[in-house]
Amino acid sequence: LDIVKTNKKKVTIQELDLQARYYLHKQYNLYNPS
Repeated sequence: LDIVKTNKKKVTIQELDLQARYYLHKQYNLYNPS
Protein backbone atom coordinates (compact mmCIF):
# COMPACT_ATOMS: atom_id res chain seq x y z
CA LEU A 1 0.00 0.00 0.00
CA ASP A 2 1.47 3.29 -1.06
CA ILE A 3 0.60 6.10 1.29
CA VAL A 4 -1.70 8.47 -0.56
CA LYS A 5 -0.01 11.80 -1.05
CA THR A 6 -2.12 14.86 -0.33
CA ASN A 7 -1.55 18.58 -0.63
CA LYS A 8 -2.46 19.07 3.02
CA LYS A 9 0.38 20.40 5.14
CA LYS A 10 -0.88 18.58 8.21
CA VAL A 11 -1.82 14.93 8.42
CA THR A 12 -4.69 14.07 10.71
CA ILE A 13 -4.27 11.77 13.68
CA GLN A 14 -6.72 9.34 12.06
CA GLU A 15 -4.59 9.14 8.91
CA LEU A 16 -1.46 8.51 10.98
CA ASP A 17 -3.31 5.83 12.95
CA LEU A 18 -4.45 4.05 9.80
CA GLN A 19 -0.93 4.15 8.37
CA ALA A 20 0.55 2.85 11.62
CA ARG A 21 -2.02 0.05 11.83
CA TYR A 22 -1.25 -1.01 8.25
CA TYR A 23 2.50 -0.90 8.89
CA LEU A 24 2.22 -3.00 12.04
CA HIS A 25 -0.14 -5.42 10.28
CA LYS A 26 2.35 -5.86 7.44
CA GLN A 27 5.26 -6.36 9.84
CA TYR A 28 3.21 -8.91 11.81
CA ASN A 29 2.45 -10.86 8.65
CA LEU A 30 6.13 -10.92 7.69
CA TYR A 31 6.95 -12.70 10.93
CA ASN A 32 3.75 -14.71 11.13
CA PRO A 33 2.74 -15.79 7.61
CA SER A 34 -0.75 -17.24 7.53
